[in-house]
Amino acid sequence: MSPQRWGGAFGTDNYEPETRSLQVATVLRSWEARFGVRLLRIGSDAILQVLVERPPRSLEAAQQIAAEHWAFADECADLGLPDIPSIAASLVNAPIRTFWWD
Repeated sequence: MSPQRWGGAFGTDNYEPETRSLQVATVLRSWEARFGVRLLRIGSDAILQVLVERPPRSLEAAQQIAAEHWAFADECADLGLPDIPSIAASLVNAPIRTFWWD
């Protein structure tokens, strides 16, 4: 998918598509290095899913990652995760993460 199309799928009203695409790629690269994240799905419905090779094994370990999730895509409430503690709980031992942008 081209950067414009890909960026457009992620609520880029306030960003140039290329800028938003680079931001998403930077976060995913960081998670790849730290957690073994691999892109699983990216769609025109503004949903991104990743496969996590090394998910957090405890709630304590998931807390920091949950804050990163919230900063990365704060539409988590629409996925049934209204705050950082609920995001953290959903991350423990979870091999798939889903993000959505409006």
